[in-house]
Amino acid sequence: MWLVLWLACAKSADLETVASENIIINETAQHFWSQQTEWSGEVQLPKSQVLGHTVHFAVVDGTLTATMDIPMQNAMGLPLSEIVATENTLRFVLKPPKAPKFAWAYYQFSKQESGEWVGTLTQVKKTFPATLNPGKANALERPQTPKSPFLYRVEEVTVPLAEEDASLAGTLTLPSADFGKPSDGWPAVVLITGSGPQDRDETIFAHKPFAVIADHLAKQGIASIRVDDRGVGGSTGARDDLTTVDFASDIQQVVAFIRTNPEIDPSRVGLVGHSEGGLIAAIVAAEDTVGFVVSLAGTGVNGLEVLITQNLDMLQVSDPEQRILFRTIYSQAIQSPIDSDDEREAVTQVVNFQAKYSKQELDTEMLNASLQQFQMIKQTPWFQTFLTLEPRTYWSKVQEPTLILNGDKDVQVAAIVNTQAISSALPTDTPSQVQILEGANHLFQQASTGQIAEYATISQTIDPEVLSLIAQWILGLERTE
Repeated sequence: MWLVLWLACAKSADLETVASENIIINETAQHFWSQQTEWSGEVQLPKSQVLGHTVHFAVVDGTLTATMDIPMQNAMGLPLSEIVATENTLRFVLKPPKAPKFAWAYYQFSKQESGEWVGTLTQVKKTFPATLNPGKANALERPQTPKSPFLYRVEEVTVPLAEEDASLAGTLTLPSADFGKPSDGWPAVVLITGSGPQDRDETIFAHKPFAVIADHLAKQGIASIRVDDRGVGGSTGARDDLTTVDFASDIQQVVAFIRTNPEIDPSRVGLVGHSEGGLIAAIVAAEDTVGFVVSLAGTGVNGLEVLITQNLDMLQVSDPEQRILFRTIYSQAIQSPIDSDDEREAVTQVVNFQAKYSKQELDTEMLNASLQQFQMIKQTPWFQTFLTLEPRTYWSKVQEPTLILNGDKDVQVAAIVNTQAISSALPTDTPSQVQILEGANHLFQQASTGQIAEYATISQTIDPEVLSLIAQWILGLERTE
């Protein structure tokens, strides 16, 4: 939305049931919509962007209900409200969870003589052409997603946490028994997700990057374990007060768990962390001796610095004076007391700055909603920790071999500033390698712009060069020991 406060991968939707007035006009319409239960279409956005959607209908006791999937926004099962339908017309409202009213999306369609359903989406006072037709949407092309039968072994595991009634569900991937296991056991990696609730595959826009990494590593003779974050998938123990430090404690327990596996060499268990996961890897490695660390778009500067640069890069602000201005007003917004005049003034300036560069209209309702959203996020324990945690404190204690990878088109974790911060913080005797990959975005896809909106449109999940680089670097450590 207006204040870009999130880091790394999109957060999973916290779905809530939305009260609705769902009406079917007559029995003919009831029959029609009960027969045509799955519809797909798309919205035409500016700059030739297309947003696909799928709507699932159900008629229960004469009432029509529906949910919407928007795969390119990583949103599934969103409840629709205020549904009014006949056999020739349809309208409904999508009220995104916890979103202010100005962000609600209003859809309406009518059946054309050709049989196609044509209509519009209106949101934030802008209207876009939309279509809807019976039938399933074409699946997003994700050719790298591993499909069984696998050329390696896959085991479902549960990692018990020290906290009562908390555990992490995950997948242990082991190379094929025919591969030739080393006498001391397989080398292994613990995969660490980025910010926000993530599943074990770090699924985003139908991409499954951690499944792709695990697949590649297993084929090279490297085991791995990946887990659902707390409260996601089969994992339990979700709490509102959890911070990056808590997530690091969870990963420490995953490391201890995999070390007990008789097929794993406990001395060669390393960490591969993406985005916030890179920082978590540093926290764990600073306190526990691990085999190695791989930082994939990890942070080397504090959260405030990450967010300032992230906003400026997403908005494509190049003018030095404007970048200095934004740094000043954004810092003021973050550091001012909640509900103070200074905070309101600074947030107003930030939102106006963002509106100017994103060419969006702004009114009082939208400004007030942005302020409320800003305050809500700003007060969370995770965000407060994220702002003040200094990555160099942990990177300076990492003595294990470290591989630092970033993409030069990353607009979420700027490559140069973060790789330089990490490499300069590492002890001088820590073996390390830094590489900024040309054309790669935050997900390590080969990209044109690096913008978040592009992630879903790219069929590639991870550049194969990156997969090869990670595996060969880990195996190279084996050869130099």
